[in-house]
Amino acid sequence: MPGAWLATFLWITLASLFSLYLSKAGNYSVTYGSLGGIVITLLFLQFSALIFLFGAEFSAVIAQRRRSPTEKVASPRRAD
Repeated sequence: MPGAWLATFLWITLASLFSLYLSKAGNYSVTYGSLGGIVITLLFLQFSALIFLFGAEFSAVIAQRRRSPTEKVASPRRAD
């Protein structure tokens, strides 16, 4: 659950900062046309995906550290 809260907080922060960037940045649609809007949307989606992956990794690390030290985690066997 902590990773979900962290990802939500970071995503809301990203959305707010991205909105601020779009309002303060120059008129990108004049320079690049409609392709500029597509690129900016894809950039926002890329950052959003990174935030969600970071939240999932954060939760996985916390869950791994909460396990007791005597509990063994199944690991794949190497073929020697």
